[in-house]
Amino acid sequence: MYHFPSALARQLLAALSTGLILTLSSNVASSTENCERLEAIAVQYAGVELTRGQKQLKQRMIIWYSTHCIVHADR
Repeated sequence: MYHFPSALARQLLAALSTGLILTLSSNVASSTENCERLEAIAVQYAGVELTRGQKQLKQRMIIWYSTHCIVHADR
């Protein structure tokens, strides 16, 4: 039986999608600002159960964060 996503799950997906779009748009903001946005999203949605699609999106965001944000923190 298929269950429709809850309102919270839909909001989370929208926030994650928005975060991904913002982080990958180099002309929208600096890398530092994008890292801060991802960190804020991570805090806001910590502990929320994700769907498979949301987990895949989160994994892509983690890869982007690892590449762009952790490198900047070392400088």
